[in-house]
Amino acid sequence: MQKHFVYIAILGLLSASCALGQDKEKVEEGQYALLIKGARAAGSEHTWTLWRTADNRYELEDHFQEQPDPAAAMIAALASDRKSRVSPELREEVGKEALRTALILQYDTKQRPVSFTVKGKYLMQEQIVDLIKCSSEPTVVKCSGKKDKAELKLKEPREALYWYPFPMLLKPWLTAATSGDPTKVVTVTSGKKLQLERAEITISDGGPDTLTIGDRQFHAHKYQMQVKPEVTGPATLTLWTDSKGTILAAQPQGHPDELVALVQYKNYSSPAVPAEK
Repeated sequence: MQKHFVYIAILGLLSASCALGQDKEKVEEGQYALLIKGARAAGSEHTWTLWRTADNRYELEDHFQEQPDPAAAMIAALASDRKSRVSPELREEVGKEALRTALILQYDTKQRPVSFTVKGKYLMQEQIVDLIKCSSEPTVVKCSGKKDKAELKLKEPREALYWYPFPMLLKPWLTAATSGDPTKVVTVTSGKKLQLERAEITISDGGPDTLTIGDRQFHAHKYQMQVKPEVTGPATLTLWTDSKGTILAAQPQGHPDELVALVQYKNYSSPAVPAEK
């Protein structure tokens, strides 16, 4: 599922700061999972919580478990044995492989993202570390990894977007998508190296729709989102929300048998759940 994606929006006009040591109040929580032909894919769950801090800012916390490449995992296991014959070069190469395990986003008082941190661990290590940290300013977007840095200077403020398969992160875009005009953004991708790229996002309203998740059907509203980077090819997602804007599911174009769906949900400020048919 790594080739599929959604984005994390970071408002370019705001500073990347949020007090994490304060008391927090749970606002809502849930879990997304990848469904393939209606069946849940094992290990695909993203378990998340939205918190409200004492200064009325917000923090989104997502936990998940990426699966390592089988060959790399086997080499890492062999290399952990000091008596193994794994070459220093191969040991070093495998040691660069990392698995993401968590994502922490800071929002302002209007639930607009202002910064994010991706946490995880390397195959040859056990401790959890910060893999990526990204922040946005009016004239520049800056991101850094353990051994990599990237920044893009701007002539105008743009939102920074992280290439990532987690529908909850799209909610601010849908809330703001009223005019239909393209939104200018900066995409952040993390493959072999960090890459920042100017892009535009457009969202079209598909109207009321019926969404099927497993053996259940829901009254939903349908949207289509398209992301057009300057260099890499465009990407299109179909999104479904409930009447309060909660994203029920997301589907990448060209993959009709796959659906990233909300399989668990609880709102602590409003106990209502998505309406079934």
